[in-house]
Parts: sequence; structure tokens; C-alpha cells
Amino acid sequence: MAFDMYADSKHEKIDHHEESIFSYVTESAQFPELNFVWKNYYKDPKLSPAQSNKVVHELIQLKPMLQSNSEHSIVDRLLQFFSYSYLNQVSVCCVSD
Repeated sequence: MAFDMYADSKHEKIDHHEESIFSYVTESAQFPELNFVWKNYYKDPKLSPAQSNKVVHELIQLKPMLQSNSEHSIVDRLLQFFSYSYLNQVSVCCVSD
């Protein structure tokens, strides 16, 4: 199931096969914002620019834990997207299929 995210005209998504990145963050107090996204994945959450900034920092912490190049590329895409949200003070609206 795709998880689409929008910030102004920017669009990013997490495809079903990319959801594995959340296996690194579940049950970890180290990643509260990413856990929020995962727990609300099917509830179409909205993230403020401040939350996006926290997600950026959590993704930076997560990156060294990743095992594959495909997981690194997912995180790189998400870093750019959430950075845009924070730097431009735009909320992220999420929509799951």
C-alpha cells in the first residue's frame, strides 16, 4: 500500500516494499516522530514543519542502521522531502491507499 505525502507542490511516497524501514524504528523511544508516522500510517496524518524537522533528525540517526542501498535511497528521498517541509514552513499532508 502506498503512503503519499504532500507539502505544497512537492510529493513523496513510501511504497509497500519500502515499509521495511519502519522495522528499525518500531518499539524504539529513539524515533518518536517516525513511530508516530508508522502508527498513524493508515489514518492520513498531518505533520507540522516542526515535526518534519524532528523526522529529519531521526532519519539522520536511522541511516547508519540501514542494511541495503535501497533502504538508504528511501531515507535520502525522505530527508529531502521533510527538509523542504521544515525549511519552507509547510505542513505535510499524508494519504494512504
